[in-house]
Amino acid sequence: MRKQWGVLFLTLCLWGMSAGAAVQAAKPKVVIGTYSEPRYKIMTEMLMPEWRKDYPDIEIEVHMYPDFFNKLLVLIATDAAPDIVDTAGTFLFGHVVRDGAVDLAPYIEADPTFRADDFFPHTWEEVRYPHFEGKGIYALPYDWVGALMYYNISHFDRRGVPHPGPNWTWQDLREHAKKLVYDENGDGIVDVWGTVVDSTHLIFDPAVRSYGGAMLNPDRTAAAFDSPQAAQALELLTAIVLEDGSAPRPGVTARFEAGKSAITIMGSWEATKFPDPAGFDWATQIAPGGPVTRDIYGGSNSWEVMRRPSQDMDAVWTVLKELVSLRTVRAFTTDVERELPSRRSYVSKWPQTQLIQTLAASSAYMRNADFSVDWTPWQVAKRNEINPVLSGARSIAEGLARAAQAVNNILDAAYRL
Repeated sequence: MRKQWGVLFLTLCLWGMSAGAAVQAAKPKVVIGTYSEPRYKIMTEMLMPEWRKDYPDIEIEVHMYPDFFNKLLVLIATDAAPDIVDTAGTFLFGHVVRDGAVDLAPYIEADPTFRADDFFPHTWEEVRYPHFEGKGIYALPYDWVGALMYYNISHFDRRGVPHPGPNWTWQDLREHAKKLVYDENGDGIVDVWGTVVDSTHLIFDPAVRSYGGAMLNPDRTAAAFDSPQAAQALELLTAIVLEDGSAPRPGVTARFEAGKSAITIMGSWEATKFPDPAGFDWATQIAPGGPVTRDIYGGSNSWEVMRRPSQDMDAVWTVLKELVSLRTVRAFTTDVERELPSRRSYVSKWPQTQLIQTLAASSAYMRNADFSVDWTPWQVAKRNEINPVLSGARSIAEGLARAAQAVNNILDAAYRL
């Protein structure tokens, strides 16, 4: 009888141990993936101890992936994929069209603690699909940067030119740039250019939209800039270079931070390149508008949830909300003077520098750069075909037609996936 009780006791102990192990094994795990070494260190060294205290029922891991974006394409919809990835519109939609990203709209709608309208509209548009009007939300943005007009105060004052105002148009920029070109010793070589123009998403694309044109069609599957409005915008940019001589041709360096241009339009993040001090006084202003509207580039960093067969979405949603919390965003935002949080309620807690104030004032006119599948390749192809126009080697009509065809070839291939 004692032997039978002993066997029974041992069986109960083993069952209890196995049940305890099962409970422990049932603890959901959420894997976060990033390509950024600084953010990896912040998460693992600074935030993880806090997360372990606040979320004891969730096992959180952080991985940094080599060859991050190519690696993710291989891992899509497998259990080897991370649950949450650090991304941006430049890469997000490649996952969406491959059915590798989770639509977060149902979780947002079901969570009374989460307010979608707290996000800046242009950052929310960036993660929406189908584009513009779609109901799907495929990532949560956490911070954003944008294009600003930088100007060299010292050079403006030396030339006796009024400083840029918030209502400047592209035509205003052109007229003032003529007065700011400077050949210091009369040797025929420009020492300071009036401005800089190019075919990137920071200058050419917003100029086209400000003239009433578009870069892509509404569903972002084909080019739309072989148009009269785009021709008007490109005509102005080309005139600044070729007729006025106020801006250098493509390939000629005129770095604003080196004092080589009086005005430039570039990203808020570029100010980190300026020496301290820069050797001259500088300030920022809202980028210029056109005859139809004002359009300014603004883009964000976002957290995407990748589709994984065995993931626990309740746990994932909990961790995802933490990743866009004020605590986490402040930890990630190592240079708060160059970027803003995507949630409007956090902005009052940011340093109110002149650059930040300009960035915030620009947000009403901001939109993303038509982020879509294979965005980087089609942007490069567009620039390669537009740059000869700015050099005087190709007509405006030919440049736009060739650029549109190059973009269409890339998008056609991308959407056939």
